[in-house]
Amino acid sequence: RDEFEIFAQQLSGKSRYSSLELMEAMYSLAQAGYQQEDIFKILPATLELATAQNYDLEESTRIIVSSMSAYGSKINEVSRYTNAFAAANSASQLSMEDMGYAIKYMNPTLSALGMTIEQGLAMVAVLRDIGYKGEGAGRVIRDMFNDMVATTPKATAILREHGLQIYKNQEE
Repeated sequence: RDEFEIFAQQLSGKSRYSSLELMEAMYSLAQAGYQQEDIFKILPATLELATAQNYDLEESTRIIVSSMSAYGSKINEVSRYTNAFAAANSASQLSMEDMGYAIKYMNPTLSALGMTIEQGLAMVAVLRDIGYKGEGAGRVIRDMFNDMVATTPKATAILREHGLQIYKNQEE
């Protein structure tokens, strides 16, 4: 038996997830380019989150890993991310599904602006509590910040030099 199988069996004995579900989550991490050492660090934290949120393990792992990637975080920060998602869930009406949809839209913009996952999830939580579902909340956050970032004349000139424009109605 290989180390992955042994690890999956050890974790499944302590959780509601089967060895097969754990192996599938590990396979997804390996497909994403993570090495064994990293997989063995990530999975226990995402397993704890998935269990606490009663959510799919593989999807919980994907949500955490994609968020970490978007913000350029290191593997040793996985607990920070799982804690942020758990806190957002318990402080609002957010579900893991809502957060999974929201991050697709907000993470690239917020990380480019130097904001944190905690700040993004706090905004999503507020929007969820006033009726926005995950995807809608993520789009509102993305669009709000994109609209606030004004294009400078210098940037516009450089884009024009290359035959590009930001808005369709941008002056020629």
